[in-house]
Amino acid sequence: MNDSLPDDLAKLQTRFEHWRNTRKTRSPIPEDLLQAARALLDRYSVSAICRACRLHSASLHNRTKPASTSVTPAQPAHTPAGTSRTDFYCLPLVAPLPEAPFTISKPDCRLVLERKDGARMTLLLTQLDNTTLSTLCSNFLQA
Repeated sequence: MNDSLPDDLAKLQTRFEHWRNTRKTRSPIPEDLLQAARALLDRYSVSAICRACRLHSASLHNRTKPASTSVTPAQPAHTPAGTSRTDFYCLPLVAPLPEAPFTISKPDCRLVLERKDGARMTLLLTQLDNTTLSTLCSNFLQA
């Protein structure tokens, strides 16, 4: 036991040492010891508790239920609200011409082309017909 530790932290350190010395096989830390360590988190830092009790900081945070209970799967990661999602489309080198020419009139549409050599071309599409768009893409990708 360390004499420079506060009394409650020294008592917890003693409980952990007693548990380590009396257990017969490697086993998970008992939940009552972890709860006692978590109860001191409002008075001491995680590193001070972990240093005194020879714990890894993850053991104080990860296990909130005893190991005998079933574990629910983690929630899938989600994108934060307000972020836009970028879609990528593969364009053929020579696109077939449509029956009737169409125009792109959406001013906020942006097309980014990138070649294997790292060259990149960005087009802000306003009033481009399919033939012009196909020619631009073909010329850039073949260059």
